[in-house]
Amino acid sequence: MRRQRRNGSRTVSYASREGPAWRNRVFVWVSAGLLLAASWTMMWSLETYWNPLFFVSTWVSATLLMYSFGPSGYPGWRRHLALALVSVPIWWWFELINARVQNWKYIILFEYGDVGYALLPSLAFSTVVPAASSASRALRAGEIVAGAVSLALLLALPAQFFILVWVAPFLILDGVVGLR
Repeated sequence: MRRQRRNGSRTVSYASREGPAWRNRVFVWVSAGLLLAASWTMMWSLETYWNPLFFVSTWVSATLLMYSFGPSGYPGWRRHLALALVSVPIWWWFELINARVQNWKYIILFEYGDVGYALLPSLAFSTVVPAASSASRALRAGEIVAGAVSLALLLALPAQFFILVWVAPFLILDGVVGLR
């Protein structure tokens, strides 16, 4: 059942808990929750060539859960795909920064080859921005300035401000997206 209410000069529609939109959200909660549990379990209990795919399914299901709990729900596959495509070069940027700050290294159990090493991590990296987008609806004010300051501190003093490697680009990009 859809209900409408007046909000200033516009009419806002929303689904009640009785309608199909509510049932769809419950379906997403159950199915994404089961996928999340299965993927998480396999990612940490199995050592296979395909572990990067378990990582991907863990984060895709977590992202779907976060979107389903949000006020506007899932934005659609086109927006999700666009965010995923933006995510890959951003994460490779983190890898480039890590070449300088040397804060983490990967323990690789299997030989993936050049193509496999490019594709599987890129697929895993594609989950980062959609997950961050689904979790960050409230942050907007002052993010661009805070991101620029964070980036400057990171580059000037990488050992002391390493944590900002994760924060700076998110603040800048999320602030720019929030301006539209």
